Amino acid sequence: MNKEKRASSKSSNSAIFNNGSKWLKMDLHLHTDSDKSFHYPGSNFIQDYVEELKKKSVNIAAITNHNQFDFDEYASLSEECKKENIWLLPG
Repeated sequence: MNKEKRASSKSSNSAIFNNGSKWLKMDLHLHTDSDKSFHYPGSNFIQDYVEELKKKSVNIAAITNHNQFDFDEYASLSEECKKENIWLLPG
C-alpha cells in the first residue's frame, strides 16, 4: 500500500473512533422499594435512588428484585435515570 492510501486509511479510521474507548461503571444487582428484602426509610425514593447511582458514577444499572417487578416503579426510575444519562435495565 502506498503512503497516500495509508494516510487516507488512517484518517478515515480515526474519524470512526474519535472518542477512543470509554469505561462505564455498572451495577447489575440492584433492588428497589418494591422488593420486600429492601427497606427504604425516606420519602423520595425515585429521586434519592437515582441520585445515589449518580454519586457512585454508575452508568448502567439493572433492577434485580426477588420475584417482584413493578413496571410503574421501573418506568419512573428509568425516566429519572435518562435525565442523568444512566441506562437502567429491567431484571
